[in-house]
Amino acid sequence: MALRELKVCLLGDTGVGKSSIVWRFVEDSFDPNINPTIGASFMTKTVQYQNELHKFLIWDTAGQERFRALAPMYYRGSAAAIIVYDITKEETFSTLKNWVKELRQHGPPNIVVAIAGNKCDLNDVREVMEKDAKDYADSIHAIFVETSAKNAININELFIEISRRIPSTDTNPASSGKGFKLRRQPSVTKRSCFYLLGVHTPEVPNKGPAHPTPARAEKTAVVRAACWLPQRAVSLAFKGNPASLFWPCLIGS
Repeated sequence: MALRELKVCLLGDTGVGKSSIVWRFVEDSFDPNINPTIGASFMTKTVQYQNELHKFLIWDTAGQERFRALAPMYYRGSAAAIIVYDITKEETFSTLKNWVKELRQHGPPNIVVAIAGNKCDLNDVREVMEKDAKDYADSIHAIFVETSAKNAININELFIEISRRIPSTDTNPASSGKGFKLRRQPSVTKRSCFYLLGVHTPEVPNKGPAHPTPARAEKTAVVRAACWLPQRAVSLAFKGNPASLFWPCLIGS
């Protein structure tokens, strides 16, 4: 059975539940006290779809504004992007539209886009109507689903639909079904190298290594060109306060 690796990134405001969706899909668990992602985190899961195995290489990006400039490292080269909003917060749906505009300008050609309205278990305090969100998704040929990471609603279905939308290896992409249309023409592919750039953490007398702050990490990270996900699983568990923080960077060729 053929194995395909599909890079998927999650985008959206902080607090909408991107990490919870990933954890529910990969580990089938939910943590109500999960820490905000710093930079990005990475997980994988392999599922069978028809006569293929799809290995999802999932980049869960930080939603904080200060990390916004790092997002292109993760969505460039992606087969799919999941843009998440919180159905109880209208402003997160407005932010979602900004992510769509950015993908139109800088994203890969024919990337599969999915819109996920998370926290549908909180229907009593809903601010974004399901019909409005679905109409918008239909207008850009995106997948639409309302999810609940807490109650495990439509999480697996979301990734199954992504698998369905990805053109098969023996299908001409130009003749495949509807996809997210980009205005930008694809550029010439260049060979690139993958580097991990570390944040130096000097020793503090009698206290061990100092914990880097997100601000220091931002200033240290070198962001150039597009991000290509390496085949090996690189753990970027940026949650909490690790003593060493790493960023995936491409030094353009």
